[in-house]
Formats: sequence, C-alpha cells, structure tokens
Amino acid sequence: MEGVLNVTQLDRNSIDQKVGEGVKRVRKRLKIDCDQAAGTLGISPSEYRKLEGGLRRFNSRQLLKLAKLLRISPIIFFEEITSVEAVIFSTEDRNKS
Repeated sequence: MEGVLNVTQLDRNSIDQKVGEGVKRVRKRLKIDCDQAAGTLGISPSEYRKLEGGLRRFNSRQLLKLAKLLRISPIIFFEEITSVEAVIFSTEDRNKS
C-alpha cells in the first residue's frame, strides 16, 4: 500500500519524534508554553524542546505529568503512531485472508 508506513519503518527514533510532535501539537492547541511544560517536568526549556523534537525520549512519568497538566489522556500523544499501526495491522489481516 503506497504512502503507508510499515512496522519496520517505525524505528525507535521516528517513534520518539512522533510522540514529541504529538505532545507539541496538544500543548500548542491548549496554549501552554514551553516554559510551563518544562517546569512541570522539572527540566530546562532547552531540554524540553529536545524531547518535543525527538532528540531525547520522553519517559512514561514525564508523559503522565504532561497529560495531567494538559488534562488529557496520555494516549493522545500517540495518535499518529496508533493510526498508522491500525492501518498496517488491518492491511496485514486482510492479506492473510
């Protein structure tokens, strides 16, 4: 299927980047600035930007703290990844039939 990522294309770095993009998208939509998000995590704004940029990996505790700050479910940060996987898995299931 053209234009759809397969599981092997979702390497560790691209997953970190997608999660960071998801966090940034939600944070900006809710008008929370980078300094406030960084303060919630107890890190500097420059370190926080590395997390959102996918240069560093968010850990589960950080994602839970951000979800609490933003008053959302942490699964929202994974929207792009899970929708890609859903397409991949449904296509694989269809091909097995």
